[in-house]
Amino acid sequence: MDVICDVQAVRKQMKLQCKCHGVSGACNMRTCWLAIQEFRLVATSLRRRYDGATRVQVAQQDARRLVVANHNHKNATRSDLIYLEESPDFCNFDLRTGQSLDRLSMR
Repeated sequence: MDVICDVQAVRKQMKLQCKCHGVSGACNMRTCWLAIQEFRLVATSLRRRYDGATRVQVAQQDARRLVVANHNHKNATRSDLIYLEESPDFCNFDLRTGQSLDRLSMR
């Protein structure tokens, strides 16, 4: 699902670029295409959405619905990112396995 969000963010920020063709700078023919924005702009937009993500949980009355987990937070819109559970902290030590979850211990 993360990939879908990333692709949508890139598509949403594409811009139309055109180039004129002709003698002496005349624009007899114009070629246009969609171009990807700078990586920094797309990454900044994704980071803003990530920082504003809303935690949700399955509704008790209807298992097909998701509701905001913390009622002090705003309801998620169609363009907001949502998540069901917190990501693990890869820096902290896991007492069950006796390892941290960093890249070295994942090998």
